[in-house]
Amino acid sequence: MEKLKDLALGVILLIGVLALYQVFVTNSNLRAALKTLDGTKKKLDSASSEIRYSKIQVDSLQQNFVRFGAYLQDVQGRLERLDLEKRITDQSFASKKDSIKVRLKELNKIVDLTGQDLPEVRIIETKKP
Repeated sequence: MEKLKDLALGVILLIGVLALYQVFVTNSNLRAALKTLDGTKKKLDSASSEIRYSKIQVDSLQQNFVRFGAYLQDVQGRLERLDLEKRITDQSFASKKDSIKVRLKELNKIVDLTGQDLPEVRIIETKKP
């Protein structure tokens, strides 16, 4: 009977030690896991914040690209208009120059027909840049 009591006491003691082991070791593992999860949550929150900040920057860049595209289209339109005006001006100048040449030839013929002695008017060709 004594042996049975000693054996029962040993089993109860063993169960108590196992219970304490479970409480301290398992809880410390759980605490470590909770700390790891908490650290991971903080990192995820930080990453989320950085992603939001990056999204704001990307949106800002996109708006700047849209503005710059509109600016480039405006410049392109102005350049096309200036080019067209230059071509029209050049064409007008060429037609006026041709008209003056024809008129000079006519005047030279008239002077030749009248027999008057006038100095020759030189025609200077202009070079286009």
